[in-house]
Amino acid sequence: VHALAQAQATYGDVTLVGEVHRDDDLAAVLAQTRPDVLVDFTLPEAVYQNAQTAIQAGVATVIGATGLSGKQLADLDALCKAHHT
Repeated sequence: VHALAQAQATYGDVTLVGEVHRDDDLAAVLAQTRPDVLVDFTLPEAVYQNAQTAIQAGVATVIGATGLSGKQLADLDALCKAHHT
C-alpha cells in the first residue's frame, strides 16, 4: 500500500480502490471495485491463483513476488492473451 500511496502522490492519477486480505474473496472484491490493475505483493503460494483470478476478471496484473515457475509464467501469459489483459 505504501508504494501505491507514493505513486498516487507522484502521479496523481492513481487511486487505490480496494485491498484484499488473506481470507477475502478476491473475485468478489474485483467484481465490486472493478480496478484497472491489480498489484500483488503476496507470496508465491498465493500469487499464481490471485493472478489467474484477476486475469480471468479482465484485470491487468502486476506481480511483485518471485518464485513462479516457468510453466506458471507461460500459463499466465497465455491467459493474458486469451483475456486481452
